[in-house]
Amino acid sequence: MFLNFLKNWTLPVSMITGSLVYLFFSEIQALDSFSEKADIVITAIFPFVMMTILFSTFCKVDYRSLRLCRWHGILVLCQFFMTAVFLLVSHTTDVSQHNSIVLEALLICVIAPCAAAAPVVTNKIGGNLESMTSYTILSNVVSAIAIPIVYTLMPPISGREISGWELFAKLMQSTATILLLPLVLAWLVRHFMPRLHRTIVSIRDLSFYLWALSLSIVSGITVKNILHTETSAMLLAQLAIGSLLVCVLQFAIGKALGKLQNAQLEAGQGLGQKNTAFAIWLATTHFDPVSSLAPGCYILWQNIINSWEIASHKGKK
Repeated sequence: MFLNFLKNWTLPVSMITGSLVYLFFSEIQALDSFSEKADIVITAIFPFVMMTILFSTFCKVDYRSLRLCRWHGILVLCQFFMTAVFLLVSHTTDVSQHNSIVLEALLICVIAPCAAAAPVVTNKIGGNLESMTSYTILSNVVSAIAIPIVYTLMPPISGREISGWELFAKLMQSTATILLLPLVLAWLVRHFMPRLHRTIVSIRDLSFYLWALSLSIVSGITVKNILHTETSAMLLAQLAIGSLLVCVLQFAIGKALGKLQNAQLEAGQGLGQKNTAFAIWLATTHFDPVSSLAPGCYILWQNIINSWEIASHKGKK
């Protein structure tokens, strides 16, 4: 019974574990020096964890089946439309600095690319792995191009320390490293190291549990950001509730659009499941750092939905 509970609710357990581990180390002064060193190590290895997740996922992909679908283009256009709405509101409405931060934070939750782990969840709930992988690649490349443009179009509500072109170069480098490199390595292993490939593929749910590990790390970072922020409780509540509404809305719109193309599961994950680690990095590095709390809360909302989807799919078997 307990093992079945862990399997069905791995993602919430991972988030709770990561949060509790951070709180444990933060509250014991004797562990301060260790926690500081651990923070440096975790920050350094986290990109490699993400690459390992993708590598193990891409090893299961039939590369001959990777192709663009109509729903891919529909989701990209939908994301552009929602981004344009946020930009229009930010330019045409006279809002306070407080509300401007909320708009900026929610815009980041909208424009963030599809999560690298979306194919993992899609595969777990019975969706098409190859179609989802194709969209994940497309979404990250499109976001790498679109975000610098949106960045330059936004009103000056926070300090801008980097130009749009510099951000474009950084995003393309990040996309190539985190997303495309594992894709290429998986292809090479599949074609030139068949024994290693069979071994990786034979490990059931490897990418899913690696993702659960990365989720616990991101959850700990989110708790750290919330506890160390100096923002008001009202602003924090607005960011949390706003990110919840945006999360539910994007999952719902994605599923509705995907249903028209017989890709309800894939489109729901494609539009709703965001690369929150990337969104947090984007917010803290190039936008108002307080805005990072919205994608931090988005982690909780999207993984509650993911957990419910996985449990529902297993219940139907």
